[in-house]
Amino acid sequence: MKYIGRLLILVIWISFSGKAFTQVQGYDFSWSNSSYSHLTSGTEIIGSDLDNEYVTIPIGFTFTFNEHQWNDITVTSNGVIVFDTYYDALPDNTFQWFYGTCMVAPLWDNLATSPAGSVSYELTGTAPNQVLTVDFNQMRWDATSTTFNRSFLVRFYETTNVIEFVYNIANAPQGNAGASIG
Repeated sequence: MKYIGRLLILVIWISFSGKAFTQVQGYDFSWSNSSYSHLTSGTEIIGSDLDNEYVTIPIGFTFTFNEHQWNDITVTSNGVIVFDTYYDALPDNTFQWFYGTCMVAPLWDNLATSPAGSVSYELTGTAPNQVLTVDFNQMRWDATSTTFNRSFLVRFYETTNVIEFVYNIANAPQGNAGASIG
């Protein structure tokens, strides 16, 4: 009987404890053909030839994601954008490190900017139709790679709360590359 009581207490505690692993609800995932265009007038937040960097920036409008409203995001050189507190620019694309964290991963791996690369952002449009674009330009897919492999954009749309990933198709990754996308 003590065993059943302890088991019941454990189940109740788990049911009401803080954050839990859940899928984001209410989002449709679709594919379309868009073209990548590097931001030429954006604000650079991560410079060239850097690895494991992260910077918190203002979205520029209130963005609703996973039933929460956000005003800032943390952009990392590892191809992940976090809506919650970000503790470190962990290169490992293992979701266990981000238990309960709201994030999007356009190309999450051990990325680094190339000697000619950067991560920048730009807010365009006028309320209520603004778009925040984050540009990952000339990223080395494997931080130890000698050439860049990928460039990609993430767009956050005001009012509709749509998130869009746009990729520049380039040569195959070099080194120990693998990624989480979503």
